Amino acid sequence: MIVDCHTHVWSRPQDAGLATTANGEAAIHLAADCSDHLDAMQPVDLALVLGFSARRLGADVPVEFVGRHVGLRGKHQIGIVGLDPADESWPQRLAEAVDEWGFRGVTICPPCQNVHPTDSRALAVYEACCERGLPLIVDCPSQWVPDAVMAYARPDLLDGVVREFPELRILVAGLGYPYLDETLVLLEKSPHVYADTSHLAARPLALSRALARAYEAGVIDKVLFGSAFPFVRPRQAMALLYHQCSPQRSAAEYVLPREVIEQLIRRDALELLGIPRPEGFVERHAPAGDQSETDDADEAAPEAQASGESS
Repeated sequence: MIVDCHTHVWSRPQDAGLATTANGEAAIHLAADCSDHLDAMQPVDLALVLGFSARRLGADVPVEFVGRHVGLRGKHQIGIVGLDPADESWPQRLAEAVDEWGFRGVTICPPCQNVHPTDSRALAVYEACCERGLPLIVDCPSQWVPDAVMAYARPDLLDGVVREFPELRILVAGLGYPYLDETLVLLEKSPHVYADTSHLAARPLALSRALARAYEAGVIDKVLFGSAFPFVRPRQAMALLYHQCSPQRSAAEYVLPREVIEQLIRRDALELLGIPRPEGFVERHAPAGDQSETDDADEAAPEAQASGESS
């Protein structure tokens, strides 16, 4: 089963807090409409669709917008509600998302929301996640949001959260980029903390080093697949991952065993994060079982890099 743990939809880039020009126009012209998302998700069995909320940025992807989109292909998509701990209305937003729309997780973005991960307001969100049995996805797209507070993107700030809420399942987006070492230590010491490959999906060297370090540290089995759509499409992200085990690698890159990459892409993220499968879900993509996928990946890898750089 292939699960893309990190995808977005929005009606306009500003709703996701992406950079704007002085007159309020989008500086990053990146479409993430529902039809494009549905088309992009064809190579995966199931996609987690992340909402977003950051009051200080004037950014919001409404629960209803995500919920209606997820409903278009409910057997293969799961909604994750974006909560801003600094917004006092987050409990109502959470109730709407889970009770009315059937969302199965929560995502926060401390650097975009200007909230320290151990702020009392954030702790209340974690407590609510535990009460409802919901996983937490910690996003950190700081490079695309000029007003993001980088100090709050550090994964080591989650250490106190993990110790206070040991049963909370946490997914750190993009392996905590650019703070890889902190993420790896967190994965080593925390049974219910995981990381995904989003935000690195279009950076071949950074991804290569990150996966090699995770493999060396013995935590590669806690790394999940995430494309960060629309910044990179799942097919391109998978191509770049398969490129990690290609013999046609440059001397500056690390070569990982093919089975390691195959297992990463096909890891059962739902089970690890404690998310039930949607009713009626049927796996669409069986394991490849031959070398052709790697060959195709080698050809597609440059396309993935170009896509990410253009974003």
